[in-house]
Amino acid sequence: MNLIARSKAHVEGAGETYGEHARFALAVGRTLMVAGLACIVHALIPALFTDKASRTVRALQAVFANRALAANLVDSRGRAPIGLIALLSGANAAIPWLAGAVPLVALPLSILSLAMLAAAAMVPGDDDPIPVPA
Repeated sequence: MNLIARSKAHVEGAGETYGEHARFALAVGRTLMVAGLACIVHALIPALFTDKASRTVRALQAVFANRALAANLVDSRGRAPIGLIALLSGANAAIPWLAGAVPLVALPLSILSLAMLAAAAMVPGDDDPIPVPA
């Protein structure tokens, strides 16, 4: 089975359109990316983001257990910290070139890094995008 057929079967199995599935996956990815950045900052300065990752993991567990909560993740208020993601994406895109990587390696890595920015810009969110279940 080719990649397109497998993708179509997966999306149909989830009971969603391609757009709905992509939007949800981008929202989950953005949420995990923000939680990961919070973990990195927390590792350097323990007083910051003391429970961000654990709250995010609990909230995502609730979303995956009850997909009806997905609207809270996808349609949350506010925006992702786009400035931070833009800064990190730009730096990551430049690193392969600055390190002297051959274009065959540097170009895909740069495109992937800049795709983070595009994904973040497409998905609404805020610092705490989904309610943590009680």
